[in-house]
This record gives sequence, structure tokens and C-alpha cells, in this order.
Amino acid sequence: MLPWIGGYSQLGLTTHIFETTTVFDEKHDVTMINSNGTEVVKENVDRIKLEPPLFPLDLKGGIGANITPLRTFNSRLNLRAGYGFLQTYNSNVFRKESDYVYKEEKDDFVKGFETSFLLNLAIFRNLTITSELDLIFPEDDVQNPIIDLVNISTISLTRNVSMEHIFRLNRKPSSEWTTQEHLLTVRISYFIF
Repeated sequence: MLPWIGGYSQLGLTTHIFETTTVFDEKHDVTMINSNGTEVVKENVDRIKLEPPLFPLDLKGGIGANITPLRTFNSRLNLRAGYGFLQTYNSNVFRKESDYVYKEEKDDFVKGFETSFLLNLAIFRNLTITSELDLIFPEDDVQNPIIDLVNISTISLTRNVSMEHIFRLNRKPSSEWTTQEHLLTVRISYFIF
């Protein structure tokens, strides 16, 4: 077969360890709407818990064809197309509905056609950029794809220290919101050998 065409399979799990809370500048009455529609009013609170540890838990998988139209010493581009799924498990996960109103998220299972664009660039000796755009077109709602964009820029400051900027953009059909995250991390490595 051609060296730039092949198959792929993927399986991934995404979660977090610590709970997520929202802290208000001053105390407010907050309405929490459970998944069964019951409203609970928390009076005079300055913080609420939105996500417990480990939830939401996303399980993602897929299988299909991979094309590598660009492969050089310092860059690589992969285009993928196939069939995939995304399962989201929620347990006491709340999302903002309006000011001081939060609604509990339900579990979600989506399957359908998926496509991915992956780009790796090595710029100079100490800067690398990795971008990945994943789209899943649900079988029951092809017009509203799930969009997940992750861009990681890494600067090597020394042999053992690097800084990463992670930008993530995520949109699911079950949510009215597109979420955006920016993370800045410093990585310190110790090499034994």
C-alpha cells in the first residue's frame, strides 16, 4: 500500500482529579436544577460545587483511515476519517443556565462519522506546536457536530524546564455553550540516564 495512507484506531479517557467550584464576589441565592427537574435553592452562598472529582468522565474511541499528506523533518499533518463515539458520564455535574441558575447535566452517548486534523510543527530548536481538531457528526443530528480543538505550544527553556500553553475549545450538541480553556504549565523534568 502507499506509505502515506493507513488505518487508525483510538481510545481515550478524559477526566480530572479535583472538584470544580464557582466562587462569587458576594453571597447570593443560587438555584440548582436536578436532572429530574427538581429545583433546590441554596440561600446566601458564596460558592457552589459544579463538578465532583472524576466527573464529567469522557470516553472517546474511533476507527478509520489515516492520510499523511505532509511529513518532513520538522512538520507532520495527519487527516483522519472514520466512525467514532463519545460517551460522557456525569454525576452531580452542573452547568450554568443563567445568572445564579445551574442545571445538572445528563449522561450523553454520541456515535457517528468522525474526522480529525492533526498538525505537529517544530519551530526553531525550542518551540513546538501541536494542534488537533476533532469533529464527530452524530448520526441523529449531523448538523450539530461535536467540536474539540486542542492547541499545545511548548517552549523549552533549558534541558530540564519547559513551558506549555494549552488552548482548548469544546462544543457539544447537548450544551448551549462553547467552552474555552487556557492553561499555562511549567514542566520540570529530571533525567536519570
